[in-house]
This record gives sequence, C-alpha cells and structure tokens, in this order.
Amino acid sequence: MTLPEPDGHDRRVLMIVNPQAAGGRGRKLWGRLQPRLAELAGRRFDVLLTTRSREATELSEAAAPNYDTLVAVGGDGTVNEVLNGLLRSGSNRPSLAVLPLGTGNDVAAQLGVAEETAAVRTAFSGDRWKMDVIDVECRGIHGETRRFSSVMYVALGIAGAMGQLTTPWMKRWLGARWCYSAGFVRALVQQREVPMRIEADERVFQGPMLLAAVGNVEAIGGGTFRLFPGAVSDDGQMEVNVVSHLSRGETLRCFGKVQTGTHPAHPRVEYFRAKRVMIESDPPLPLNFDGEVGGLTPVTLTLRAKALPVLRAERSHGATG
Repeated sequence: MTLPEPDGHDRRVLMIVNPQAAGGRGRKLWGRLQPRLAELAGRRFDVLLTTRSREATELSEAAAPNYDTLVAVGGDGTVNEVLNGLLRSGSNRPSLAVLPLGTGNDVAAQLGVAEETAAVRTAFSGDRWKMDVIDVECRGIHGETRRFSSVMYVALGIAGAMGQLTTPWMKRWLGARWCYSAGFVRALVQQREVPMRIEADERVFQGPMLLAAVGNVEAIGGGTFRLFPGAVSDDGQMEVNVVSHLSRGETLRCFGKVQTGTHPAHPRVEYFRAKRVMIESDPPLPLNFDGEVGGLTPVTLTLRAKALPVLRAERSHGATG
C-alpha cells in the first residue's frame, strides 16, 4: 500500500471505504457522497476502498502511523475492522472517526455523527475522546485462538442467531427499522436454550440460557434494542445481560421490553456490571459483535478502559465522558 507523503500542514485524514456496506449499497452511497466531500470538508484527504472481508483492519493497521485520523466509511462492521487495525498498530497518533454508510450505524449515533454533515465536519475537526473497548478471546472456526476487540457489544444465544439470520438482503430491502426485528422473529422460530457456564467477576451462572451479552453502549440494532440501559462508554465497566429459560411467548413479550430498556426488571433476567466475563457453552455458539458474526465459545471478554481514541461531535448527546 502506497500512501501520499504528508504535506506538513493540515491534519492527515484517510477514508477507508467499504463498498459492501448497507447490504451492498455502500459503493453507490459513496459515489453520491464523494463529490460533496471536498465541498463539505474543505480539506485534503486520502481514500482506500476495501475489496474483501477484514481488509479494513489490514489497511488501518498499516496506515495508522502516517495519519492523524482514520475514517471508517461504512457500517458498524466496518468501524469494528478499522478500530481493530488502529489498536493493533500500537500507534498513539490517529483517532477513529466515522462516516456512516451502513444499516445500523450505532457507533455513529454514539459519537453524535449520524447525520452526514456532522460526520464530515467531525472527521476533520471533532473533539478527541477515548472510549472503552471489550477485548475478546475466543475460538475460531478451525479451532484456533482468535483475538479482537469490540467497541459496542458481544452477544450469544438468541442474539447470535439473530445476527446470523439478519442477512444482507434483509438489511438492503428492510432497512434498519425492520431488518433487525425480522431477524429476531427468524431467531425466535429456532429458539433454544443452550447449557452455559458464565463467570462474571465474582458471579457464576450455570444452566440452560437463552442469552448472554455484554455491552458498552445503550442501544444497538439501529437503535432498535436498548439492550444495555445505563451503559456508559468510558466508565471502565461492561453491562451484562444473562437470560435463563423463557418460552417463545415470553421471549416475544420481552422483545418490547428490550426495545424500551425495561427488560432488567424481568425475573428471568440478570443485569449487572462487570470487568471480565468468561462464557462456555455446549455446543459452541457463534458470537455476534458490533453488527458482525464471528468466533465461537468458549470466550473471554475483558474491559480495557479508555483504549480507543475517537472523534465525536462537539456537545454530542450520543456519548458521555
């Protein structure tokens, strides 16, 4: 990868664009936005387009020492790839910014940049802030150990199934408002409790579980689910949901409570904070994280405080700290 030489004046900005974002509409959305960027930004920037899964991680890791800002142009999955490359680089120079072209765009909402003009302005002159990250160590599909980080959440059980069943075509044709709800309904049809052992700091839970999830932001799924009410992205704690046996009817009724963030009052829901969570299951379960699906249990989740430098909108109401 050949990058332009720094000019020594403006903040150096690299846009890493995922053409497959938004269920495959990313290229078209970027094509519409790119001509406006020079006008909106009024600054120089460089652009790299990804051609395959996880390439954004490789690009951001290589570019990090040479740039002041790495802009993830895509959805939450693109953001996750870029932030992992930034963290792996070990460079303290760049901050992560987001230009949302995805379906859910939950990280963008957290940073106060869900609107296009605000996102562009923030990429070039936003407030620097540091978010907590969730470090993940899990099993890969070939039995290898896999390590990566998440900035929003990691979930398994019915949430993992929902992530798998919310397909790109659903995102493309149903949009954020309906695709995740449709994915939930598909997961509900296949609902099953799986034996799990969960260790969260000093707490231990064991038995058939419907859901185990940890989070760093209040709302996910395009704001559809307030799965982690009260979550703060820089407080050094993860919010933890553990849900034991529910019938399909009870799960469906609880769906509305998750949308409003009132589910912790349900007697089958354990909701608390922790800094380290270990989960085993039989059989192994897929992980749903930051809008992506990958890795299997057993998994260890560790909160790393204020590890990710980001740019957020001034006086953002979507982020605290």
